[in-house]
Amino acid sequence: MMLRNTTNVVCMKNNIIKMATHAGDIDGLACAALVIRKYGYENVHVRFLSVIEAKETNETFDLACDLPKPKNCIRNIDHHLTNLKELKESGRYNPKYDIINVYSMSAADILYKFLRFDANDKISREIKNLANEADSGHLNKRYAILYMLTRWFQDDETILCELAELLAINGKRVIYHPRVKELFKHCEHALMETKNKIDSFILNHRENVGEFVVIDTRNRLPAKFARQLVKPLFDHGARVIAVIYKDVKHNLIATSFRVANAFPYELNVGHLAEKLGGGGGQRAAAVRANNERIIHQVIYEFKRLAKKFGAKFSYFDDF
Repeated sequence: MMLRNTTNVVCMKNNIIKMATHAGDIDGLACAALVIRKYGYENVHVRFLSVIEAKETNETFDLACDLPKPKNCIRNIDHHLTNLKELKESGRYNPKYDIINVYSMSAADILYKFLRFDANDKISREIKNLANEADSGHLNKRYAILYMLTRWFQDDETILCELAELLAINGKRVIYHPRVKELFKHCEHALMETKNKIDSFILNHRENVGEFVVIDTRNRLPAKFARQLVKPLFDHGARVIAVIYKDVKHNLIATSFRVANAFPYELNVGHLAEKLGGGGGQRAAAVRANNERIIHQVIYEFKRLAKKFGAKFSYFDDF
């Protein structure tokens, strides 16, 4: 196996590619699956990291996908504007190795092109398309099981690596694999309980949903599923959403920003997140903080934006 050539350079040590990719995220899982499909599971060592872990780790990587570039990493493949800006401002951006396209729908979309899969490789296209659909908010509900599993097991790298390998082999048909069904059964009760909570909340508050919504889920919803509120809120008229939840692993307050495709005006929540100390893309971004001041800042910014666009603002803290 030879990866070093004039166009595709993934440096290796002992013929093993060590990659970091985004945990708890279909795009991150898809990136791992694409590298595994291209070079074989036995030739790839995957670490699933959070954004914070990627920034803080001292581990050495050949490749990082859908994450800020770790300090000791050769190549970064990503599509987030704030990550690109941070990389350039720190003087670590290397145009020879780093491929960051802020106009791409997903990091997997960039990686797919970089790895130059055979045009007849249907599975690799399915993996790439799955990431595009997930990151653009158009994931078919039949694949929600995959999203739920990546979230539920976001801190279990063994399971995530297993899912990545299964995705690399099966493509979109991975959702029918016996092992995937077994994993889903393991957490199905908690998942259904969460779904019922969300359905109940929407039913009770649907008349009060404004175009700009801030919702604090910290007391009643598992953090790993807080973002599941986004689609039902969009379905009931919300257009720009801030979901606040606990980042238990890092003892932080996290806020996830999302903009609906149906929102007719130009609004980059990545810029808003950057202003508050976070980052992300035009329609999806996040910020983390160690005190509740961030909540007041988010509410202030959403009220300001709602007024600017002549829209209704709603705040919910009783989820």
